[in-house]
Amino acid sequence: MKQNWNLLQELMTAIEEERLPSFEKEALDDARWLEDQFVPDSLAGDQKAALRFVIDGHLKILLEIGAIDGVSFIPALGSAKVAQLTAPRLTAHGHELLNALRQPKLWNAIKTCAIQTGLGLTAETLKAIIPKAIQSLL
Repeated sequence: MKQNWNLLQELMTAIEEERLPSFEKEALDDARWLEDQFVPDSLAGDQKAALRFVIDGHLKILLEIGAIDGVSFIPALGSAKVAQLTAPRLTAHGHELLNALRQPKLWNAIKTCAIQTGLGLTAETLKAIIPKAIQSLL
């Protein structure tokens, strides 16, 4: 699976607006989230399962970088795990990241800083780059 910053932003916005369940329901019918994605061969031909894999993968990314909490993954049939939404919310870091993604000028400054330093856009580099990008715009 490839990381999709647009999907990450949409998920964070849905969490902020307390509408993650409805977003997920709509996203399971939206094939654009599968564009340029890699999904396991076992999901080939099952668009909803492939979309669930991509959406859950992006929720896991947001959990791993500390942008959200209140989402866990519980065992399901076979080796699959399904998202369990207890009280999804953005963390302080999640709000900061979402604000950066919403501001094209700031987001471009973040990407420029990452390119100039030769660093990729990982969770750790974002935590370091966001303050520098803000400072460069002041």
